[in-house]
Amino acid sequence: MEKFKIMIADDDPTVITYLSDILLEQGYDVVREDNGNDAVDTLFKEEFHLVIIDVAMPGMSGYAICKQLRENSQTKGLPVILLAVDVDSSSRIEAWRSGANIILNKPINKAEILLIVENFITQNYYPEYFLSNIKGFGGKIESFPVVDLLQFMEMGGKTGCIKLKSVLKTAVVYFDSGTIVHAESGRLKGSNAIYHIISWEEGLFTYAPNAQPEEVTIRETLSHLLLEGVRLMDEESRDNVAVDELTNALLKVGMAEDAERRIESISQKVTKEKKKIFEILVIDMWSEERKNILNFIIDGFVDYLGKEVGITKKHSAISSFARIDISPEVSLEIVVSSGKKKFNLLWQVFLEQANALILMIDPRLEDTKDDVDELTKRLKPIQDKLPVVVLSPVGEKAGILKLEKPKWFAVPEYYMVNIEEVLKYIFDYTESQFVEQVEMKR
Repeated sequence: MEKFKIMIADDDPTVITYLSDILLEQGYDVVREDNGNDAVDTLFKEEFHLVIIDVAMPGMSGYAICKQLRENSQTKGLPVILLAVDVDSSSRIEAWRSGANIILNKPINKAEILLIVENFITQNYYPEYFLSNIKGFGGKIESFPVVDLLQFMEMGGKTGCIKLKSVLKTAVVYFDSGTIVHAESGRLKGSNAIYHIISWEEGLFTYAPNAQPEEVTIRETLSHLLLEGVRLMDEESRDNVAVDELTNALLKVGMAEDAERRIESISQKVTKEKKKIFEILVIDMWSEERKNILNFIIDGFVDYLGKEVGITKKHSAISSFARIDISPEVSLEIVVSSGKKKFNLLWQVFLEQANALILMIDPRLEDTKDDVDELTKRLKPIQDKLPVVVLSPVGEKAGILKLEKPKWFAVPEYYMVNIEEVLKYIFDYTESQFVEQVEMKR
């Protein structure tokens, strides 16, 4: 068999040595780089079969390297494995954006990395061998997250089923040549089961090759399922604050059998008894500091109100959220969302619920104009009803936002704006029970 050439790019010599020894033992040819810029130069000069890159590289990040590889016709099909410490939803989404095949958590498990490398190599260069030599495997969800597992099965063209088991819950996902065709989790079936499973953070999984489902319940692509799943998780974190607490309480007292029924019941109750809510949507195309922005606005509102209030905060893969209770009947919600093009479809979901928009833009950043143009299309039909505030390091004359009535605040950094002035503009623009309650509380 051909000797395959793999690059390992990491600025940690311990990691490079560890991975090199593992791969050299298996007969792979290994090239090592400890700087992002040097890695890119080498990748464009020499031919490789696979590359393993740390996301936090000096010179150029692993995400940036991956983007460059995908933009080059000669390297766009090169399998890319990213490595990161404490992989979470945000880093996985950034990996998808960059075009990486998979992102793995450090420290690296030897069996896991060898299995993944072997499958990528055989998938890309010996597809017939790959599809006809499917082997079973298993592991912990903590080291191989469900989202990565589903992507791995898709990229490998696997046929069979993944069985997952965690405390008081089980699930199964069936694949046909890498395509998800059926899933079950408790009483959930089809895409709803997938939306539930991708939130699992711990448990065990096993793969049974060639297993066939009794029915086909899923016809969506994996990318569609993941995007919709992330949207639903974000929506759940904002609208059903009580559900997580109820779930934990039920599990602690051993009420597993009717937990799902009770959770469903309380979720419906929370929705029906929802308060009158004033929602401010913040789309950040500037700083990438969602949590800090959220805290900054919360502090500004509390100062504006002049009183202590109850605050609930949640963070998901695509947004940071806070609910501030003004009275038993009325609340302020603040949603800070990434303004990356990956989530253009979700902007519309957020905008449909919003009462005001704070848009943070820096025209000097790459792709900002395209992102703003896309958002402008969605804003134009509702701009008369929605107060729009723009925070930017450049003045309104830059002409990047083609709307009629935005309120523009030019500041070197977002945290230098007078946030109370921003909120006052929004509330003066809006006539609602919420604003009346705010003024009564001041």
